[in-house]
Amino acid sequence: MDNQVEWISLRGFSSSSFYLDGLRLGPIWQTEPYGLERVEVLRGPASVLYGDSTPGGLTGMVSKRPSAERAGEVQVQAGNQDRLQGAVDLTGPVGETDTWLYRVVALRRDSNTAVDHVKNDRTFLAPSLTWQPRAATQLTLMTQYQRDEIGFLPQYLPADGTLHANPNGSVPRSRYVGEPDRENYRRDQTGLGYSLSHRFNDTVSLQQNARYARVHQAFDTVTGNGLLPDRRTLRRRLYDADQTSYDITVDTALTSRFATGPLTHTLLTGLDYSRQRYDSVNWICQTTECAPPIDLFEPVYGQAIQRPDTPVTDALQHQERFGFYVQDQIRLGRWAYTVGGRWDRVRQRMMDRLSDSITRSTDNAFTARVGAAYLIDNGVTPYASYTESFQPSADLIYPGTQAKPTTGRQFEVGVKYAPTGSDSFAGIALFDVAQRNVSTTDPVNPGFVVQSAETRVRGVELEGKLKLSQQFSLLASYTYTDAEYKRTNDGHQGNQVSLTPRSQASAWADYTFTGALAGLSAGVGVRHVGKRFGDQANTIALASYTLVDAALRYDLGKLGGAWRDASLALNAHNLLDKDYVGICLSQTRCYFGAPRTVMATLSYRW
Repeated sequence: MDNQVEWISLRGFSSSSFYLDGLRLGPIWQTEPYGLERVEVLRGPASVLYGDSTPGGLTGMVSKRPSAERAGEVQVQAGNQDRLQGAVDLTGPVGETDTWLYRVVALRRDSNTAVDHVKNDRTFLAPSLTWQPRAATQLTLMTQYQRDEIGFLPQYLPADGTLHANPNGSVPRSRYVGEPDRENYRRDQTGLGYSLSHRFNDTVSLQQNARYARVHQAFDTVTGNGLLPDRRTLRRRLYDADQTSYDITVDTALTSRFATGPLTHTLLTGLDYSRQRYDSVNWICQTTECAPPIDLFEPVYGQAIQRPDTPVTDALQHQERFGFYVQDQIRLGRWAYTVGGRWDRVRQRMMDRLSDSITRSTDNAFTARVGAAYLIDNGVTPYASYTESFQPSADLIYPGTQAKPTTGRQFEVGVKYAPTGSDSFAGIALFDVAQRNVSTTDPVNPGFVVQSAETRVRGVELEGKLKLSQQFSLLASYTYTDAEYKRTNDGHQGNQVSLTPRSQASAWADYTFTGALAGLSAGVGVRHVGKRFGDQANTIALASYTLVDAALRYDLGKLGGAWRDASLALNAHNLLDKDYVGICLSQTRCYFGAPRTVMATLSYRW
């Protein structure tokens, strides 16, 4: 459980590359799911279209936008952990024509969490306005404001008592090791942007997206920092921070559709520019004067916590990105080809206000993408592709040289099957991904890195949807991943990449009832994560786990009368309340997985 940052693991790589409406999000932005129309996951390197990113892939999110059809939703949700949430979503034309359209999405949540004294409150507001003076032109202005008043979920619990047996007992999942009177974590974020599309003719169209975003977060917290020899007294660490991120991002793309002889082309050419300023001040103290120890099994709160006068880091980072990209999608009979390339320049300037020093760097990179697919009438499409990625680094190599960007490449082959006239589909993909110039801690010079590491990931993905009838459908996926450190500076070559299981699987079955139970639908699913290691040395083994989820939905309109447009849903995650350790990065930094959560949602739509 972690509520600080958003991250996802894709093909063996931890990815924090998140995009909203085609534009990169800053490092501390959090996205409210209720404000989204859909979420798309791109597997594999995606630098050609999106710039610097991890080789595992990225997550793209699309905001809810105004609609020409008048519609609305009011939603009330309640659940365990004292969760109470209300939301509203309104859209339609302004006046009697479709020239102006509006949408307002709002949400308010008051909730606790699975950890004592840690709350999870949120206020979200996202109004948007669309102007379409003619059929070929559309301009949408999008704004949003979000405030999170939360606490620090990852308590940094020790492995003894969570992952391993402890003679003093087992640590409960709800254990809080901080100080309730200084558990303050607040995040305020604002976004203001637009999306402009214009079709010049049947051949050429323009798309431009732009956004200004500001995020400020400040927190005062105390976490665990390892057990004393009695294996019950927990050392603690003070961690306070004040961080602000400013981002300006613009992407402009021109799409041209034309033919050259037997070839038909969809040519995409684009420019993107982004500028980020990240101001971060952090106080970290591990002495007993700052944060006295606490009894892990019978905690008594109220001890004095003293923040040091001087922070451990006080830095201002500027990053400027510029990219030019070209991609051509070519059709020749049953063949479909993709050829693309991108040039990027990334400038970074890091000012350390403690040492009064400035570090500058400029990185240039070219990345490529090629692919081919053959479309068969029966819905079978075999394909093959090669893609590249790069990601600049903010780390320093002793005595102060900027680290080189990490680079990635992927080979992928597979087959997709989507029969005509059916909602069913299936696919298999084999991939080989390598990442070079990976930074690892310099064993001689603390605070610096060396770039001698290389990671390689090979695997296979299976996924499919089976629509057996109008009432029953089944979704399933399986991934086998062989991820290893090919080269390191600390003797860990050949080890399994940390937090990457060899096997993962999921399945979800959904059934819609008819007859006397018409209006009722039910779903049940399982998620399995195989054994993995928490550290590069592969000394911290995390056991596999399997979770069960379930859902019930009922169309209250079947009752008639005032319930005509209402529905009721009941969702349960980790239904059997499986107790497991989700992450353990070291002997002193372990997190529990989320316990059972149950939510009932009453919705009224019109």
